[in-house]
Amino acid sequence: MEIARVSQVCPEHLGFIRANGDRHIRQKSFDYYKAGGSEGDILLEYRIDGELVGLSFTACPNGHSKYSITVVRRDFRNRGIGTALLKAKKELAAARGCQLRSLVAQSNTPSVRMCSRVFSTREVQDGKYLFYDGGAPCAE
Repeated sequence: MEIARVSQVCPEHLGFIRANGDRHIRQKSFDYYKAGGSEGDILLEYRIDGELVGLSFTACPNGHSKYSITVVRRDFRNRGIGTALLKAKKELAAARGCQLRSLVAQSNTPSVRMCSRVFSTREVQDGKYLFYDGGAPCAE
C-alpha cells in the first residue's frame, strides 16, 4: 500500500472517478480536473499491489483550495484509505502555504465521516452543505 504524488491527470483517473465517484462530486470540480488542472495542484493516488484504489485532488490557487475530489474504489471503502489520502493532502497543502477547505453535502455520509476525522472546524452552509476548514496552513 502506498500513497504517491503524481504530476498529471491521466485517462485512468477519469475512468476511476466515473466508476467510483458518488453523485455528490461537483461538476465544476470534475470539469476542472478533466481539463488537466494547473501547475501546483495536488494529486495523490493510493495503490495496492499497483492497482489504483483511491485518488485525491485539490487545486490550490491563491493560498486556498478551490476544487477538491477524493474517491475510493467502492470495494475498498471503510478501510481508512480516503482518510489517509485527505490527511496527506492536508499536509502537502500546508507545506505549500495552502489552506485546505472542503464543501460536503450533508447527505454524503461517507465524506462527512472522512472530513470529520481530518478537519477540526465545520459549519453548515445553505442548510445542505457542511464547510470544513483545515485551519491556518502549518505543518502538524
